[in-house]
Amino acid sequence: MAVSFWNEFTEWYRSQCKEHNVTALTEYDILYGVLKGPSSLQTINHLILVNKFFLKYQFADFVVSVREKLELEKYIAMRENRLTHFNVKWKYFW
Repeated sequence: MAVSFWNEFTEWYRSQCKEHNVTALTEYDILYGVLKGPSSLQTINHLILVNKFFLKYQFADFVVSVREKLELEKYIAMRENRLTHFNVKWKYFW
């Protein structure tokens, strides 16, 4: 799945940035960034970083993260005496 994702990403990037001759990303490029080439390749390095974030998480991980953040927000709301506000804001999730 990851290989096809990076191939699809490379095709998309190539179609968007015709001036950059990116044929395929190597494993090294994905891990460390594209190091050889013009400084304008910062865009691909930025997008590689963004994509790593999205590859790392599954939806279930997102849900767990939201639950943890809600617990923290509830704790803060209780300390600040704003539990009613919390309950209204998160009534469908809590």
